[in-house]
Amino acid sequence: MRNLKDVTLVVPHNDLESETIIKIAKELGFNNNRLIIPKNMKWGTRLENVSPEDLERIKTKHVWIVELPGTEKEIEKIHLLAWYPEAPWIA
Repeated sequence: MRNLKDVTLVVPHNDLESETIIKIAKELGFNNNRLIIPKNMKWGTRLENVSPEDLERIKTKHVWIVELPGTEKEIEKIHLLAWYPEAPWIA
C-alpha cells in the first residue's frame, strides 16, 4: 500500500460524495499541503477548470484526482507538474 504522506489529493467540494471524500481524507491525515480543494467548482466541472494556483500547490510525486474528469492531456500536465514543478514548458 502506498504511503499516504507521498500523495496529494485533488477533489472539488461540490456535492455530498465529495464532502464525504474530503472528510475521510482529513481523517486519514491529509492536510492543507496535500489536500487540494479547488475553489468555486460546480458539480460536473472538469479537471481543465482547476486554477493554475491550485495546481501549483502539488508538491508530491503522486497525485490522486477524484471527482474531476479530464482528458489524457490534462492528466499528463498534472503528472509533469508533480515531477517537474519548475519546468518552464508547462503552461
